[in-house]
Amino acid sequence: MEDFLLFSTSNSIELAEEVADRLKILNVISQLSHIKLTRFQDGEFKVKVEASVRRKEVFVIASTNPPAENLLELFMLIDALRRASAESISVVIPYYGFARQDRKAGGRESITAKMIAKLLETDQIQGFFDIPADNLHGHLLIADALKIDFPNGFNDLVIVSPDTGGLTRVKVLSRILTGSSFTYCSKERDQNIPDSVDNFHLDGNVKGKAVLIYDDVASTFKTTKEAVKEAIKAGAKSVSVAVIHYACTKEITDSLIAEKLPINKIYTTNTNPRANYAYSQGLVTIVSAANLLAETIKRVINGDSVSKLFERWESFLKGVKRMNLYELLLFHFTYWKNTINVVEWFCKIIKAPIAQSVEQLPLKQMVAGSSPAGGTKEKTHWMCFFIFIKN
Repeated sequence: MEDFLLFSTSNSIELAEEVADRLKILNVISQLSHIKLTRFQDGEFKVKVEASVRRKEVFVIASTNPPAENLLELFMLIDALRRASAESISVVIPYYGFARQDRKAGGRESITAKMIAKLLETDQIQGFFDIPADNLHGHLLIADALKIDFPNGFNDLVIVSPDTGGLTRVKVLSRILTGSSFTYCSKERDQNIPDSVDNFHLDGNVKGKAVLIYDDVASTFKTTKEAVKEAIKAGAKSVSVAVIHYACTKEITDSLIAEKLPINKIYTTNTNPRANYAYSQGLVTIVSAANLLAETIKRVINGDSVSKLFERWESFLKGVKRMNLYELLLFHFTYWKNTINVVEWFCKIIKAPIAQSVEQLPLKQMVAGSSPAGGTKEKTHWMCFFIFIKN
């Protein structure tokens, strides 16, 4: 019998299954446990936990993106687990919906992000759980992906925040990507019109530079498109986009494809299920959070430090100015201690089918511990990373 169980709300099953696959390889949790969601004719629904959770440590993966029904399902699942005598409940929220409503922009408005946090806290207190909250950041995921696409370093890269509110975000990413610089765009919003953008202007010099527009959430792409236009107008030689959470609807995604914007690549994560459609249409490149979340859950189970994961991962990325494909493969193998993940990752890069065994791939020397050039494998202790995907 397993002492640890993994569940998912219905909107996060795809990511949760990916995390479960990694946890199975790590010999932590063998599979994703299931819930039964029953819907009535009038739209009401109920949640039932299919597995016994008595005296178990339970992890729930659940993004809280709209519609609000996703939040309600999470609250109902927490309540069901509590009433079924789970020993502890840890909720992993890859995408914290309603997070932009973290303050009052005008009179008579709700601070919804705080309200939702208190509702989650209330459920936990009622179940007699003392569960801490860890704020995790997605910029390390983006930095890892950029190491592949900028093999010659980042001296010509300018990271641009589409608004002044994201200045800290781009500054942190620039610090990790040694050699890059950063700037921001200024804009105005009409608080009475959702997602409005006025008086847009790019500050700083990007002429002849590769520009990366970096934001936390994209739900309409209006701000991002304005930033792209400003960068092109200012003489940027190329423009890419990175957003941690891709929250655009199918209709907006289709319109973005039809517009054929002058964007080299759009990076995002799979924290919001809406990104899957954009990926299927070839619009975005997905940087999966599954490996990181799986390693995180294992570390939480072992009672190891969470904050040190960020420090060591960031320290590694800052120290590496250039990595060829072999070095990246060696890094992933050495740090993940996981041949299967490396094979999947490598096959995805070269767009080849996944082989049945390592013997079928030109990775045998590397996996065995020696480099093609005759060097020796760098000895490293096992390491894992906690990434809850936030701005």
